[in-house]
Amino acid sequence: AAHNQSCAHDKDVGLVCSGYTGVRLSGGSNHCSGKVELRYNGKWGTVCDTSWDVRASAVLCHQLKCGHAVGQA
Repeated sequence: AAHNQSCAHDKDVGLVCSGYTGVRLSGGSNHCSGKVELRYNGKWGTVCDTSWDVRASAVLCHQLKCGHAVGQA
């Protein structure tokens, strides 16, 4: 179920699972930097998570063929 909650964008993150329809980084200087967005039901949106870590970043960078995670955007 979807919940509308107040979430500061400095906590925006994402998760890549089997069956997802899309993941991207947006708003950065190139396709390998920016906020994590997922496409769900045809719409792009950010995901808020306060426990996003360097391991999750490394997995996402690998998935996007963007090398290694070197920092937060």
